[in-house]
Amino acid sequence: SGTTGVPKGVPLTHANIIAVLEDIKPVLPLDENDVYLSYLPLSHVFERICGEIYWIAKGGTCAFAESIETMARNMVEAEPSMILVVPRVLDRIYAKVKAGIEGADDRKRKLIEWSIKIGQEMVERQAEKKAVGPLLLLKFAIAEKFALSKLREKIGPNLRLVVSGGAPATRETLSFFNAIGISALEGYGLTETSAPSNVNRVDCVRMGTVGPTLASLEQRIAEDGEILVKGPSIFKGYYNNPEATAEAFEGEWFKTGDIGHF
Repeated sequence: SGTTGVPKGVPLTHANIIAVLEDIKPVLPLDENDVYLSYLPLSHVFERICGEIYWIAKGGTCAFAESIETMARNMVEAEPSMILVVPRVLDRIYAKVKAGIEGADDRKRKLIEWSIKIGQEMVERQAEKKAVGPLLLLKFAIAEKFALSKLREKIGPNLRLVVSGGAPATRETLSFFNAIGISALEGYGLTETSAPSNVNRVDCVRMGTVGPTLASLEQRIAEDGEILVKGPSIFKGYYNNPEATAEAFEGEWFKTGDIGHF
């Protein structure tokens, strides 16, 4: 429903969905060996398209969690390589790992904290397209062997990709996951954009951003700061509500109602 209380059903066409599936192939690469753990409601467009439908299209295995409360146990059982999450789930996993780090003896804790810092430096250099010198590579090799690989094993031995959407993610949490070698990509989108319109890339994670647009979309910022977007994955209009549809578009551009900047 909109802020006026008038129902705003959002019909999405098959063409909208196919456009997203094509756009996310290079962003979320997977094959039949990958396992996905689904826990978000399938009425959530993010989960339905980027989770269930995408995994059917690509041939991976989709496991369904019993509930959000059993996620930790289901992670151990399914050993997924990818999950889609809302930020609070990521925060919950991070808080548990952080508590373990803080409870370690002083020597071990300092080694882990140093290793995470080295991992963060590697991610930042990748995002800025800067060369990685031999000294940093050596430090990273030490960090990987003695700490980072062990942290990944603790969270999930096969987990390599996490996509967060639905709300702003905590920068500290995202930074931690990327630093230890689990790509945590923050994205942005609405039901009207068939879920993602923007998402960070594995080889270029810029903390504090939702990443560039998907390949088939165009995006601009209006004079008042509103994010406008157009392309094949944008819905055609609200169901039986021409007034709301007219208000939502400026020509071909969908007005998201959100403020943003490049």
